[in-house]
Amino acid sequence: MVEYLSFLERPIKGAQVSRQASHLPGAPREYRNGFHEGIDWYGYATGEVITPDTPIYAMAEGIVVRVDHNFEEYESPEERNKDLALTVELQDTPEYIFDRLRGMQVWVEYPGGVMNRFAHLSGIPEDLQVGIQLMKIRLSVM
Repeated sequence: MVEYLSFLERPIKGAQVSRQASHLPGAPREYRNGFHEGIDWYGYATGEVITPDTPIYAMAEGIVVRVDHNFEEYESPEERNKDLALTVELQDTPEYIFDRLRGMQVWVEYPGGVMNRFAHLSGIPEDLQVGIQLMKIRLSVM
């Protein structure tokens, strides 16, 4: 798998992939009855300062397949906790709740069917639209 994905570059200049198990795919997420699907990029674990203004870049040439320009945050922690309580009751996390928990997103499809989901973003350039072919350009800020 590592060789298959070796064409991808890091989305944050200078940052290294965290070695903390909870930041990596497969880490349990007890609060929503599931497992972490991605890689978390936190400044304290990647060797770079990461702020809400840190640029996020496409990881290779690809096509934008989703852009959440109109994402609406949870109105309150109580509203979010209501969704999380439902996941406990169901012992599963429905996709629509996953989508809300992931926050503002951009999805990029790369060669070979590799899909990259950039989640928990704080902003997305207005000119970034579905169907745009990307080189390694700035997608958003965290």
